[in-house]
Amino acid sequence: GKGGVPGLATVATAATVLTAPSSVSGGLGYAVALQVPILAIIDVYAAWLHSTALDWPTVWLLLPTSFIGMGLGQMIDKHMTDRGARLLVGCILLAILALRTWKDVAAVLCPRWAIEHHLGESKGRKIEEGKTSEDEDENDDDSGETNDKER
Repeated sequence: GKGGVPGLATVATAATVLTAPSSVSGGLGYAVALQVPILAIIDVYAAWLHSTALDWPTVWLLLPTSFIGMGLGQMIDKHMTDRGARLLVGCILLAILALRTWKDVAAVLCPRWAIEHHLGESKGRKIEEGKTSEDEDENDDDSGETNDKER
């Protein structure tokens, strides 16, 4: 998420759509024109801040596809009214919510299936290995005690 807060960009998008002036022709376009540069600067700063930990092949895959998406959005925007754009954004946000909820429910109800299909992969590894953070803490304590006894 933006700024380390999961879902913040989604909330910001919904807030922009809800608060964009509907009395001004093209008001949603103006609101988005203000939001996109801010979100882009946040992404660039986060990439710079974490540049040593970035998965560069993924970045190079996402970068051109994001430009394609922006171009496609510009073409669609020419043929849409503000009302249609608001409806489209709402449908996309609901689809994202449904997908995220489905993944979470699947990981809880069917953990083995979720692991096999890489849903919640980091959680899946802990489930598969039978470890929790408490188990790892106990193992760290145990290893420290054995080291003290061996000395």
